[in-house]
Amino acid sequence: MSWRFLLSALRFSSIRATLLTAFILLVFLPIVLVASVSTYISYQSGKQQIFSQLDSITALKAAEIRSWVAHIDSDLNYAVNSPDVFSWIRTVLGKSFNKRSELLGVDDQLYRRSHNLLHSRFSRITSQSNRPRVLELFILDMEGYVVLSTSRLNTGLRMGDKRFFP
Repeated sequence: MSWRFLLSALRFSSIRATLLTAFILLVFLPIVLVASVSTYISYQSGKQQIFSQLDSITALKAAEIRSWVAHIDSDLNYAVNSPDVFSWIRTVLGKSFNKRSELLGVDDQLYRRSHNLLHSRFSRITSQSNRPRVLELFILDMEGYVVLSTSRLNTGLRMGDKRFFP
C-alpha cells in the first residue's frame, strides 16, 4: 500500500463528509485520551492502595505476634517463676532419674504432692480462657521422657528427639 492510496481513501467528496469526520474525531479523540489516562491512573492508584493495605495487615499481624509472644513469656514466667516450683521440679525429676526413690531420699508422698502441685499450676495456664495460648506444658527428664504433662496421655512418652518448632 502506498500513501497515495491512503490519501485517496481519505478524500471526501463533500464538505459535509469532511465536517462530519472532523467532528467525530473531535469528540472521540479526547474521550479515548481521557479514558486511557484515567485507566492508567486508576491502575496505579489501585496498586498503591493494595500495597498500603498489605503493609497495614503486616503491621497488625506483627503486633499480634509480639503480643502473643509477650503473653506466652508471661505465662511461662508464672509457670516456673517461684522457688517452690523449682523444688517441685527437682523432686519430680529426682524420682524420674532414679526409680528407686529411697536412694535419693524422695518419698512417694512428697513426689505425689510435687507432681500434683506442678500439674495444677501448669493446668491453670493451659486452661486460662476459651483460646489458651499454651496448649500443653510438660517436663522432660535427661533421657527425653515426659515425666509430667498437662496432657496425661503424653506422660511417659519419649519426646526428647522431637522437634517442636521448625
